Amino acid sequence: MSLNYKKHWRTSTALCIASTVLVATAAYAAHYPGGHSDWDKRSHHNHRAHQEADRARNDHGGEHGDKDHGGKTASPIKHVIILIGENRGLDHTFGVYKPKGKGQTISNLLSKGIVNEDGTPGPNFAQAQQFSVAGQPSFYIGAPAIAKSPYNATNAMPQPNTNGTPTAQSDTGAPFKTIAEASVEKDMDPSDLDILTTGFSGLPTGVLDTRVPGAGGLNGPFPLQGEQISDDDYTGDTTHRFYQDWQQEDCSVASATKKNNSGCLNDLFPFVMATYSASNKSMANSMGFYNAQQGQARS
Repeated sequence: MSLNYKKHWRTSTALCIASTVLVATAAYAAHYPGGHSDWDKRSHHNHRAHQEADRARNDHGGEHGDKDHGGKTASPIKHVIILIGENRGLDHTFGVYKPKGKGQTISNLLSKGIVNEDGTPGPNFAQAQQFSVAGQPSFYIGAPAIAKSPYNATNAMPQPNTNGTPTAQSDTGAPFKTIAEASVEKDMDPSDLDILTTGFSGLPTGVLDTRVPGAGGLNGPFPLQGEQISDDDYTGDTTHRFYQDWQQEDCSVASATKKNNSGCLNDLFPFVMATYSASNKSMANSMGFYNAQQGQARS
């Protein structure tokens, strides 16, 4: 459930497969119909080219023919490669995804009953319980159980904030004020440069992210979608450090079970983010997720 301050999916190039819930109100539906931002609803310049290339491959049994791929599939699709942006994981992107194909399954927030399809807490929400840890004499990976305290009404979970989120457009970095300024980025198609001019928060740095529904009282995984926030908006930064990411996962051989052979409990995400650095305290941003069912995770 890790989360970098948000860049649009089309601009993400780094890959991260890491351990990482949608409140659809009538007001939101009117503001972002179908769960898509305004940018997502525009026609894409090479959409037709992709469709024609896909048809050509399907008509000829794939790029190299069926015999080179081994085994038959229910559709002409042989392989699906998913690119997930840096510091983002499966639940962050596909936490409430439901497979469409017969016999297809996925292990995510929805399938485990941690959240409901609309992103609200599910019957097994407690499985995503997060903890704080009392001060320890040295760095640790698997936190001692006796030192852990669950976040609750009296031990409030750190909340999502705007640390690392652009407050406004800039002349020198994304989101830029103009497309002309954004053209300094040479690795993007010119027709896509408008991506680099949108998504700023309009909020001060390092404050409660009031765009997130329920911010201030969240106590577990939460959807990054609402009337004031869409998949086009930047959100708070999170850690880019290996050992802190490992610490968030809270792994121990003693915690390994048949269903969880890694022994990782994934229960220290907000705590580590609120304590590991004197400046980069993005709190609970790593608990946020998008709703692929409503178009919040797009390619």
